[in-house]
Amino acid sequence: LVRFADIAPSPYNPPLSGPGRVAPDDDLGGAAYELARVEPASADGSVKTFYFEPREDHALVTRLREDYRAGEFVTVVYPALDGALRSYTVSSAGDGAFAVTVKRKPGGLVSNWLHDAAGPVALRLLGVDGGPMILSPDD
Repeated sequence: LVRFADIAPSPYNPPLSGPGRVAPDDDLGGAAYELARVEPASADGSVKTFYFEPREDHALVTRLREDYRAGEFVTVVYPALDGALRSYTVSSAGDGAFAVTVKRKPGGLVSNWLHDAAGPVALRLLGVDGGPMILSPDD
């Protein structure tokens, strides 16, 4: 399984092995998701919001369904991109689904692939984590 300490902090094009990527045949675990829809988030089309729906019952799906808090992020792997890993702040979540908003980056491996995808897009959700922008109930 992927150890989160080994994940690089989001370079646009990580090396083909080592932090930032996993081997395609690794047992990744996680929850299977597919792209449900895409909506433009900027007038020029350089930013889009991608909505992903779960394809199986899994503890991570339950976590998003029952205990999601604004400001959390997800870590995902894209099997079609030889195991490219990315972490995103969640734009919205509900009923186990989630959305991320991604800006197209010149030369960006994942951002360009997502923006140009014409067919099914699948990913594995590896984790849901709190970030520094999470407020406690007392705040």
